[in-house]
Amino acid sequence: MCKHCAVDSVFVSGCALEVKSAKVLLKKLYKHEQCLVHRYSVDKMNTASMKQIENCAQTAQTIFEQQNKQKIEVTARVFRTVYECVKSCLPFSEVHRLFLCKKL
Repeated sequence: MCKHCAVDSVFVSGCALEVKSAKVLLKKLYKHEQCLVHRYSVDKMNTASMKQIENCAQTAQTIFEQQNKQKIEVTARVFRTVYECVKSCLPFSEVHRLFLCKKL
């Protein structure tokens, strides 16, 4: 992650060349994992992925609305008509007549 965030440090540039044993390498990995620079890189990558997910969700919502714009408008008109009937205490049988008058 630090390499993707363009962090310049000895660890990222290649400390494995100096390592004589696997135990020393594991110790360096553990130390790097605990340092602030690595934590900052992890947070930066997580934030970037969350923003990407949000942007994709917004794009999908926009595309859905554009593709179904007419259906959404018709559904909204139906709900408004039914709401007006209920509010005006009209019988449900009048809804059909109002739909024909409004020509959805």
